[in-house]
Amino acid sequence: MNTTTHRDWVSITGTAILWLFDVSFLLALVVIPILWVMSPERLVIGGVLKAHWGARSIVMPVILLLARVMIHGLALRYRNLRLLAGWERLGFRRFVLGMVVTCAIFGAFEAILRWTGFEATLPPVMIVGRNEQGRVVENDSMSDPELIYRLVPGNLLAGRRINRLGFREREIDPRKTPGAIRVICMGDSITAQGHPPYSQILHDMLGAHPPTQAAWEAFNMGVHGYTALQGLRLFQLQARGLKPDIVTIYYGWNDHWLNRETDRQQMAIEMRPAAARFFEMLRRKRLFQFLVWKLNPVDHLARLEEHGVFHAPLEEGAADLAAFQGRVLRVAEDEYHDALREFVREVRAAGAIPILISAPSRKLRADIVRKHFATSTGEGRHIHERYVAITREVARETSAPLLDLAAMLADPACDGLFANDGIHFGEYEREDELAGQTPDQPGLQRVAAELDSAIRTVIKSPEWAANEVHRRASTTSANSSNIPATLKGEVTR
Repeated sequence: MNTTTHRDWVSITGTAILWLFDVSFLLALVVIPILWVMSPERLVIGGVLKAHWGARSIVMPVILLLARVMIHGLALRYRNLRLLAGWERLGFRRFVLGMVVTCAIFGAFEAILRWTGFEATLPPVMIVGRNEQGRVVENDSMSDPELIYRLVPGNLLAGRRINRLGFREREIDPRKTPGAIRVICMGDSITAQGHPPYSQILHDMLGAHPPTQAAWEAFNMGVHGYTALQGLRLFQLQARGLKPDIVTIYYGWNDHWLNRETDRQQMAIEMRPAAARFFEMLRRKRLFQFLVWKLNPVDHLARLEEHGVFHAPLEEGAADLAAFQGRVLRVAEDEYHDALREFVREVRAAGAIPILISAPSRKLRADIVRKHFATSTGEGRHIHERYVAITREVARETSAPLLDLAAMLADPACDGLFANDGIHFGEYEREDELAGQTPDQPGLQRVAAELDSAIRTVIKSPEWAANEVHRRASTTSANSSNIPATLKGEVTR
């Protein structure tokens, strides 16, 4: 073999070796963020090659680079060969530099967030097609990964049977009668209470004196203990499929009660299996937590001090504040505002008209303190007024109809309409005893009457006229193709 041939052979072999090191270095560099995301799990390739996040994964690219530099130096020094592989190309160096800088920036942010103690609890994930169970909140309910809980069809709640759709209401045919106008009353226990609830009283009013020539019906989808965030998800999952024309939205009590976790932390996000696995890996990273927290202002870490709960002077009988450390508002003020806005948007997107309702109140009882819902009855009243103000604000911002019951029932002459807890109406606490009866319910009758009046105003609005096209399209569509899964009393997925 002559000298030239030997030199060419050495050059080709040396270049191939350098390319091997360059490619290995590049792969090792790419694997670093993958291992970081997967940690503490291992990366397994072919059942043989195993790697995990740690000092070794960071040192490996450095070792490969040093070995590469040494081989290149030896070729240049002893053979006077200037071997050209990956590192000698500008594009390769730029890509490597970009990778290193990106990893360094992400690593620095992660380290800073850990050093400062930042941590945000992200919501659980529900894999599509699987029925993952959450926690049961009360005996009359079953756990639901997206709603936290829902009522059990067929069970009795406060002397009234839960219907097939899962609500304390008469049995409802999910299939809307062609040409009929459907009013759905969404809310918490105030909407669900009564013998009958105010939705049934409204139903009777609309049936006796319909606002238009069409047939009218009203029913409630209220659930005890629900917040606006749960109500919004319930509308998306179930109520929207029932094709409402008007949706009344009555929340604002449970939202500002204190709890160990926010509702958002407990409400699962529905994902495909691959996306769910990736989310579960990322949820342990402070940087990912920070991005989710920042992009979605849920106030995951918001504590009592950050919501002004400590600002009110303690009144007689107030609880020891130490017992409230670590508790959070179930739905923070900003999130309540955003949930109502989204609620209005979703209702309109479904071709219906939203009516926001502000929640009136009277003097609160001390049991809200014993239940750790508020630090004092005074603070409970104060924060409730803020949530009422938010409801009014959202109505102004979205030009949504507002039934301002908080203002309408503010006169002391209306005190007799309320239950002893200052939240509900009439004989709320005696509903079990009143089962099978039709007691006098002036409070619920007043709510129904005000709603009836509000609806008769709504049908004169331009928005109602604009929705006429949507209603006609619904009337002409085939009923058989629009039977929602709720016919079986199930929440649609």
